[in-house]
Amino acid sequence: MAKRRTWSIWPLALLAGAAVLLSACEGDQPPLTEDQQLTLSREIYLKVADQRISLPLIAIKSFLTEDSVIRYGGISRPSEEYLKSSSRERPVDMEFVEVEVSYYGAYGEDSRSRAMCPLFEKAWERTVCSNYHSPVLEALESVDFHLVDIRKIDRMKQLGRLDCADGPPLDIQGLPREGQPHVLCDIEQPRGDLTGWHAAVRLKGNLAAVWWVSAKARDGEAGERRLQRQAEAIFALATYALGEHEDFATLRSHMCRLPTPRPKQPNAAREAFERECPPKPPHLP
Repeated sequence: MAKRRTWSIWPLALLAGAAVLLSACEGDQPPLTEDQQLTLSREIYLKVADQRISLPLIAIKSFLTEDSVIRYGGISRPSEEYLKSSSRERPVDMEFVEVEVSYYGAYGEDSRSRAMCPLFEKAWERTVCSNYHSPVLEALESVDFHLVDIRKIDRMKQLGRLDCADGPPLDIQGLPREGQPHVLCDIEQPRGDLTGWHAAVRLKGNLAAVWWVSAKARDGEAGERRLQRQAEAIFALATYALGEHEDFATLRSHMCRLPTPRPKQPNAAREAFERECPPKPPHLP
């Protein structure tokens, strides 16, 4: 799925986020040092909308603190140290945090970074690091999303994180019950196939996830179905993986039912997925 970015007001150099620390993996550069591996795999403890969240530093693309200071995870030593100051007992308060779930084990197209996979604290982090076709990655389809207080979604729009077309105010209070997706607005400037919506799903209490969804039908999946599938995947990740207590078995069970449709998937990719999600045997007559 092509990604839609809404960063026009930020310097391009800041887009790298945690990838700055991983740039050493590209080309002929040396692999990550042990210190870099330890830093990127370190568990960070946050609080958004009064909900406790923990995830590895490598997953944090950017964040807005309660004192309204934009920081970019991994982009500078101060940002890195700010995040590392968190602890299970003292999580850092955030207005929002932008999350990237991707193949951490080969960032920069260098499989040598898989050496850090065993360092991650949670099982879901280790599986997306070591298996490009893990059910978590297949279900999330490389979607970046923001974790945000529902009452502060308008703040994201003010900061340029949502490029909504002209229309009525965002229907924030109209968010349905937990786990049900809700379209916030159409994107402002469609570019070719990049038409779609900014969507949100209520996770718990006032905590929501906000992301961009392509409206184009692809591989037999309509945009509306993609919206529902991605919302279910994000909700499952937040519920069973991003809280204080991980339930990886339940997370995997949900993700195995939500893979991105890939009619022409190579055999190796299908086999990598089925190692974690074995196909059900046919029913005997």
